[in-house]
Amino acid sequence: MLKVGFEQGGAVSRQEKRGERFVEVLYEVYAPRVIAGIAGLKDNLEDRILALVMVRRRKDEPIARLNRETETEAQRLRDACALACLGRIGDILAAYELAPGLLDQPQVDDRAVDLWAPLLALAMVADAEAGGDRAERILAAARESGEAREADDEGGSAARLIAALQQVAAAHGTMLTATELLEALQARDYGWLRSPRGLAGVLVPLGLVAWQGRKDGRRGRFYVLAADLLADLAIRYNPAGTSPDGATQEAVSFQEPLTSVASPVKSHSYARFRSVDRPALSCTATAWKQRACNAATLVNTSWQKLRGGEGRWAR
Repeated sequence: MLKVGFEQGGAVSRQEKRGERFVEVLYEVYAPRVIAGIAGLKDNLEDRILALVMVRRRKDEPIARLNRETETEAQRLRDACALACLGRIGDILAAYELAPGLLDQPQVDDRAVDLWAPLLALAMVADAEAGGDRAERILAAARESGEAREADDEGGSAARLIAALQQVAAAHGTMLTATELLEALQARDYGWLRSPRGLAGVLVPLGLVAWQGRKDGRRGRFYVLAADLLADLAIRYNPAGTSPDGATQEAVSFQEPLTSVASPVKSHSYARFRSVDRPALSCTATAWKQRACNAATLVNTSWQKLRGGEGRWAR
């Protein structure tokens, strides 16, 4: 659920009994979630979050304690946010359609676009209603986090493996058997690779598989470590690396504000969104309110059944 629930359309399947057989049922799991903890998340989950890092306070730093007043204030904010979203759902949906295009910048990868688009849509609606630079700050934060993600990718396991493969190719040639490649990598801090099967497990995700071939008169299965292929992989997994022709890529800086002439299409879309006089409550918003009321009724009914011990809820 956590792996696919970060993007719109994310769903998980479950086997449910229908009569005498089981059928696969899909459940949509796209929703915002907050996870708090001391230990870090696994890499595949950490790549799907917007992280807020908390540091330990100093002894001379005052902090606000959580109490009943905190819960009351939090409930007030939740209610205000819910009403604001229901009342402006038409505007939010319109902004949500524009947000991915505004986030489509070199520093922001595709997954980050999915993560930041909902926040940017809300910021655009807030700016259109009350003014301010919330959307500008969201875009700046997205660019900064994208640069941090790239920096992390540069030191990631895939990037390090590709660099090791380039060293092996330079030292031993571009055609190696699984045993030869395994031994060469074990000599380069990959001693944890114990078998050709384990080697294949780390190379297949990069598109590297052993092929039938002939080398020095002997026939067998060889890994082909072509220089252009490895250079292309280095670019894909290390955006700040070198291109296949050996030239270093230049970093592109986007310092212009959202409404500047640097991006006329995006600026026009955003400016038009802010200037259009939209009704406060559209028919779309009315439909979403009805869906929200139906969902609330269903939850309340289910909760009453659960507490009253009716039917399968008791079981």
